[in-house]
Amino acid sequence: PGELVVDQLTDSLYVGDTQGNLTLVGPTLLQTAVDDDTITLSQDNQNQQIILTTNSTVYVPLNATVELPIGYAITLVCGDSGDNYLQVADDGVLVYISGQNVDPIGTVGTADQATLIKYSMYALLKVDTDSWILSGPGITENYC
Repeated sequence: PGELVVDQLTDSLYVGDTQGNLTLVGPTLLQTAVDDDTITLSQDNQNQQIILTTNSTVYVPLNATVELPIGYAITLVCGDSGDNYLQVADDGVLVYISGQNVDPIGTVGTADQATLIKYSMYALLKVDTDSWILSGPGITENYC
């Protein structure tokens, strides 16, 4: 697999192949998570792309903490850094895993986080005040 490359002049995201060719995969990079990070509203209220580079955890906040509009979408891109995680930041946040008939992350007595595997992309969509849907390959739930 190729390298993820960020053009800091234009805030664009590229994937490089083994011959050094770059392919544009994201015209706007609004936020980068290098370590643990909580989702925030971008300055221009656009959807976000978060690059997970070092066994990161992305926290989904309660609407009372960070007021994101319903329909807000976030693309999570995992490189070659091993597993990354998506975790609820506050009680009351629910993250449903697309295509799985399991209790959502954040429900009392269930998993606290989702494991996101390397070399993968995930979509996180806000569907209600404190409810989200996470979709992508190989999502597993676990307790932290």
